[in-house]
Amino acid sequence: FEYHIEQGPILEAEGREIGRLRGVENYGGGDLLEIVPLAGGASALLPFTKAFVPSLDVAGGRITVDAPDDLFDPPGPRPKDEPA
Repeated sequence: FEYHIEQGPILEAEGREIGRLRGVENYGGGDLLEIVPLAGGASALLPFTKAFVPSLDVAGGRITVDAPDDLFDPPGPRPKDEPA
């Protein structure tokens, strides 16, 4: 199955734009949307599941997501027992 809505807007459930779709990745555990934030900064990956993507409008080129509040937050410090 191919997706043809890359570079379309990503909308949160509240209806505000939060980013653009850079691509759809799959590393063996299911499809992931790579989203670039409108405010700039590093992209984030969001599972392409019904729980996180309740609405997909291919004709309109819009994706509605239910993203966690910290989707674009920088990663926190590594646990002390995690290798570098």
